Amino acid sequence: VAARMAATMLLTIVFTNIFSRITETQQRSLTEQTTLAANQVKLTDDLLEALPVSVALRDTEGRFRQVNRTWERYFGIPREEAYGKRFSELPGWKEHPEHIEGARIAEALDRQAIERGPDNPLDPVERPRLGRTFLNTRRVFLEAPGRPAGVLAVSLDTTDLHAMAEALAMEERRLELVVRAAGLGIVDWHGK
Repeated sequence: VAARMAATMLLTIVFTNIFSRITETQQRSLTEQTTLAANQVKLTDDLLEALPVSVALRDTEGRFRQVNRTWERYFGIPREEAYGKRFSELPGWKEHPEHIEGARIAEALDRQAIERGPDNPLDPVERPRLGRTFLNTRRVFLEAPGRPAGVLAVSLDTTDLHAMAEALAMEERRLELVVRAAGLGIVDWHGK
């Protein structure tokens, strides 16, 4: 009986020792995985914040889940006031006719993008809003099982680019008039 009791105690000590070692190893692995995941999330957040374009993630119901600093600047709305809301629910949008129409179009484009899926994205669309012009793209992103999780929308303010293109076109027309009026023979490498 004493030998059995000693053997049982010995086995208990051995199993406890083995179990605690496995648990420590698993805990270390879990801690390392958690740290790695946290670092990846921080890197992704930092990257989104650094982008010079507006980035917004909306769920399949059109509610904002994440936006970056540039989005806040383009829309003039703090992110905290956008999270969980659709375009049509953003502060001040119900009172502004241009915003109401923009919300309707944006929500329809999101639904279209989700219907088409990630392999058939919508073409970029240039849209005016409050005197500025934005080039907008949308891409569906998926959850792990392959179901649509929402829409990633990226916008670039192209207003200044259009203004520069118009100014350049005007200067080209002015130069052409000066050359014609002066009767100068200038070769145009564009073939005009």
